[in-house]
Amino acid sequence: MQFTRSILTLSLLVCAAGTALAGGPISEAVEWPTLPQSDSQLTRAEVRAQAQAARDNGTLAVQNNRVYIAPSAPSQLSRSAVQAEAAQALHKGQILSGEASN
Repeated sequence: MQFTRSILTLSLLVCAAGTALAGGPISEAVEWPTLPQSDSQLTRAEVRAQAQAARDNGTLAVQNNRVYIAPSAPSQLSRSAVQAEAAQALHKGQILSGEASN
């Protein structure tokens, strides 16, 4: 009986210790990145007005709750020219591929 109680207590302590350390080590040596600061002096209403103006003049598109910035001018390159440039950049190592691109 005493042996069973000791094993049960020991296993509960191991589980508790594992749970306590599950979040990872916490030390003062860990440096968290600073949050970006906004220097904008615009009010919320001004930002909304600018967004609406961009939407009205066609430089901002909203589709399915996602905002897309429309290009200012259509591309002058053909699809095959863009594909050739991409293949050349990939061959030169200017574009990462595979697991290195993640």
